[in-house]
Amino acid sequence: MLESLESALRVGRGRVHVHVVDEGDPPKSLAAWRYSSELHCAHCDLSHREPIPSLFSFNSPVGACETCRGFGRTIGIDYGLVIPDESKSLRAGAIRPWQTQSYKECQDDLVKFGKKRGIPLDRAWRELSEAHKAWVVDGEGPWSKDVWYGAKRFLRLARNQSVQDARARAAVPLSRVHALPHVQWRAPEDRSAAVASRQPRACEPGTAAGTTLSSSGA
Repeated sequence: MLESLESALRVGRGRVHVHVVDEGDPPKSLAAWRYSSELHCAHCDLSHREPIPSLFSFNSPVGACETCRGFGRTIGIDYGLVIPDESKSLRAGAIRPWQTQSYKECQDDLVKFGKKRGIPLDRAWRELSEAHKAWVVDGEGPWSKDVWYGAKRFLRLARNQSVQDARARAAVPLSRVHALPHVQWRAPEDRSAAVASRQPRACEPGTAAGTTLSSSGA
């Protein structure tokens, strides 16, 4: 049995299929279990390269976290600073960044599209429904589609601009640094952060059993 398995791995270049058969004549295959002697998932057919020390170092571009790039922190918009006074209505200036002369146009757009969509502009922010709050924050689409773009798109654009740009400076006080674990921001009424969990891609291991061996390369 061992010699047959070694021969199958050699002929199959490190991969082997174990066929489970019944006792019929001729035998009928009931199942096929796949194995690999390399850094390779025989079920998913995914190969992995040999690990190197830099893969386990946050100081290396190879091993650094894709989200924080090895710094251990992420910067995100704090909607508690964007909407500091939830007793204010949308018309009265609940969205703080738009209460300046530079961004008065955004406040005007909010009122214009809010009227079209039936959003209660004179109701306190804390009394708005979850759907209305999501509309204000998430919007309907980009500027180019002539729809309500939302506070999130505005803040993302302002944050991505150069710090020397006066527009970007208005968004800097609305950002906060957060330590890992990385979080996904929700609407301001829910201050809790959802931890972005990473689910490993698991494969079912085979069971060393069977009566017939065949190499995958055969």
